Amino acid sequence: MMGNGNVTIRVKPIPHSQVEPFDPLPGNRLMEHQHLIIIPYTHLPPSQSRKSSPNPETQCNHSLAKQGMDIVLISRNMSKLEAVSEALEKTHQVKTVIIEADFTDPSPKMYNHIKKELADLEPPPLVLVNNVGMSYPYPEYFLDLPDRDQRFMDIINCNILSVTNMCKMIIPYMFDNNKGVVINISSTAALIPSPMLTVYAASKVGFHIFPPY
Repeated sequence: MMGNGNVTIRVKPIPHSQVEPFDPLPGNRLMEHQHLIIIPYTHLPPSQSRKSSPNPETQCNHSLAKQGMDIVLISRNMSKLEAVSEALEKTHQVKTVIIEADFTDPSPKMYNHIKKELADLEPPPLVLVNNVGMSYPYPEYFLDLPDRDQRFMDIINCNILSVTNMCKMIIPYMFDNNKGVVINISSTAALIPSPMLTVYAASKVGFHIFPPY
């Protein structure tokens, strides 16, 4: 339990043995031969990218590939996409597709590029994992962040607009096939006040409460 003024957070750990198996595509066994769209990487320059291993993105990729799913990886870092694609195919004998895209770009052209790349996939994508994210280069007061106008727009485009547009793009496939799932991987910043990461935290609140019903 952590307390700060009028804010109290209680954390109740759940033992791994109590976690129920989750099948997002009921009746489809272990989701074999389905395409998974995963937007896996934080939008940071190489000098700021996390280098620790394993990390949540890598674990998510391998856990789902282990279920026999073919995977579409979307990110703006092509070299990282190629490395992950090679590792997934070699380790799990699945097929991968990589799409280079920059989610700070809000233009219809960028999203049409993704849509075109996905159009001929067979079978169609029925699982969408939204995990793209962008934050401040370091904690800073709202008005003191360098290049704040561009940074704030990049965060909003990357963290909110991307989820909206990707859900709009992929959910019709799910309706057509009567099955599918959207997984949004958010941040504790959506739950804990973050006064020096204001716009990032606000974007994650929007992300956190965005069930595409």
